[in-house]
Amino acid sequence: MVELQLFCDANKPHVLFLNETCLDESFSDSEICLPGYQLLRKDRDSQGGGIAVYVADNLSCSQVHDLQSENNIEARWFEVSQPCSKKILFGAVYRPPNGDATKFTASIEE
Repeated sequence: MVELQLFCDANKPHVLFLNETCLDESFSDSEICLPGYQLLRKDRDSQGGGIAVYVADNLSCSQVHDLQSENNIEARWFEVSQPCSKKILFGAVYRPPNGDATKFTASIEE
Protein backbone atom coordinates (compact mmCIF):
# COMPACT_ATOMS: atom_id res chain seq x y z
CA MET A 1 0.00 0.00 0.00
CA VAL A 2 2.90 2.35 0.66
CA GLU A 3 4.19 1.91 -2.90
CA LEU A 4 0.69 2.40 -4.29
CA GLN A 5 0.29 5.60 -2.28
CA LEU A 6 3.68 6.87 -3.53
CA PHE A 7 2.64 6.11 -7.12
CA CYS A 8 -0.63 8.02 -6.70
CA ASP A 9 1.11 10.95 -5.01
CA ALA A 10 3.61 11.20 -7.89
CA ASN A 11 1.25 10.56 -10.83
CA LYS A 12 -2.14 11.71 -9.52
CA PRO A 13 -4.26 9.33 -11.63
CA HIS A 14 -7.96 10.12 -11.90
CA VAL A 15 -8.82 6.41 -12.09
CA LEU A 16 -6.56 3.51 -11.16
CA PHE A 17 -7.39 -0.14 -11.94
CA LEU A 18 -5.79 -3.12 -10.19
CA ASN A 19 -6.28 -6.76 -11.20
CA GLU A 20 -5.19 -9.90 -9.38
CA THR A 21 -5.72 -8.21 -6.02
CA CYS A 22 -6.19 -11.56 -4.20
CA LEU A 23 -8.42 -9.74 -1.70
CA ASP A 24 -11.28 -11.34 0.23
CA GLU A 25 -13.54 -10.39 3.14
CA SER A 26 -10.61 -10.69 5.55
CA PHE A 27 -9.31 -7.35 4.17
CA SER A 28 -11.37 -4.35 5.21
CA ASP A 29 -11.76 -1.28 2.99
CA SER A 30 -9.90 0.75 5.61
CA GLU A 31 -6.82 -1.47 5.17
CA ILE A 32 -6.61 -0.81 1.43
CA CYS A 33 -7.99 2.71 1.12
CA LEU A 34 -5.95 5.51 -0.43
CA PRO A 35 -6.43 9.08 0.83
CA GLY A 36 -8.11 11.16 -1.87
CA TYR A 37 -9.70 8.15 -3.60
CA GLN A 38 -12.98 6.24 -3.54
CA LEU A 39 -12.57 2.46 -3.56
CA LEU A 40 -14.58 0.04 -5.67
CA ARG A 41 -13.68 -3.61 -5.29
CA LYS A 42 -14.78 -6.98 -6.60
CA ASP A 43 -13.24 -9.73 -4.53
CA ARG A 44 -13.09 -13.34 -5.54
CA ASP A 45 -14.06 -16.08 -3.11
CA SER A 46 -11.37 -18.41 -4.39
CA GLN A 47 -7.63 -18.24 -4.99
CA GLY A 48 -6.29 -15.30 -7.01
CA GLY A 49 -8.21 -12.84 -9.13
CA GLY A 50 -10.09 -9.83 -7.90
CA ILE A 51 -10.44 -6.21 -8.98
CA ALA A 52 -9.88 -2.93 -7.15
CA VAL A 53 -10.57 0.49 -8.63
CA TYR A 54 -9.60 3.81 -7.10
CA VAL A 55 -11.45 6.92 -8.33
CA ALA A 56 -10.31 10.41 -7.36
CA ASP A 57 -12.56 12.00 -4.73
CA ASN A 58 -13.18 15.07 -6.90
CA LEU A 59 -15.05 12.89 -9.43
CA SER A 60 -18.61 11.66 -9.07
CA CYS A 61 -18.69 7.88 -9.32
CA SER A 62 -21.66 5.51 -9.51
CA GLN A 63 -21.71 1.75 -10.00
CA VAL A 64 -23.56 0.54 -13.08
CA HIS A 65 -23.33 -3.25 -13.24
CA ASP A 66 -21.36 -6.21 -12.03
CA LEU A 67 -20.74 -9.21 -14.25
CA GLN A 68 -19.74 -12.61 -13.05
CA SER A 69 -20.61 -15.54 -15.19
CA GLU A 70 -20.03 -19.25 -15.46
CA ASN A 71 -16.86 -18.36 -17.41
CA ASN A 72 -15.37 -16.96 -14.22
CA ILE A 73 -15.24 -13.42 -15.60
CA GLU A 74 -15.09 -10.60 -13.10
CA ALA A 75 -16.04 -7.04 -13.97
CA ARG A 76 -16.91 -3.80 -12.26
CA TRP A 77 -18.71 -1.24 -14.47
CA PHE A 78 -19.13 2.33 -13.27
CA GLU A 79 -19.73 5.86 -14.52
CA VAL A 80 -17.56 8.83 -13.64
CA SER A 81 -18.34 12.49 -14.18
CA GLN A 82 -17.31 15.97 -13.19
CA PRO A 83 -19.75 18.83 -12.65
CA CYS A 84 -21.20 20.10 -15.95
CA SER A 85 -19.79 17.22 -17.99
CA LYS A 86 -21.05 14.03 -19.57
CA LYS A 87 -20.65 10.72 -17.79
CA ILE A 88 -17.89 8.36 -18.90
CA LEU A 89 -18.44 4.62 -18.64
CA PHE A 90 -15.52 2.58 -17.31
CA GLY A 91 -15.12 -1.15 -17.00
CA ALA A 92 -12.54 -3.00 -14.96
CA VAL A 93 -12.47 -6.53 -16.34
CA TYR A 94 -10.50 -9.61 -15.37
CA ARG A 95 -10.26 -12.93 -17.20
CA PRO A 96 -8.30 -15.69 -15.50
CA PRO A 97 -5.42 -17.03 -17.60
CA ASN A 98 -7.15 -20.39 -17.97
CA GLY A 99 -10.45 -18.78 -19.05
CA ASP A 100 -11.78 -19.34 -22.56
CA ALA A 101 -11.05 -16.15 -24.56
CA THR A 102 -13.93 -16.71 -27.01
CA LYS A 103 -16.49 -17.11 -24.21
CA PHE A 104 -14.95 -14.13 -22.42
CA THR A 105 -15.36 -11.91 -25.48
CA ALA A 106 -18.95 -13.08 -26.04
CA SER A 107 -19.84 -12.37 -22.40
CA ILE A 108 -18.35 -8.88 -22.55
CA GLU A 109 -20.21 -8.10 -25.78
CA GLU A 110 -23.44 -9.28 -24.17
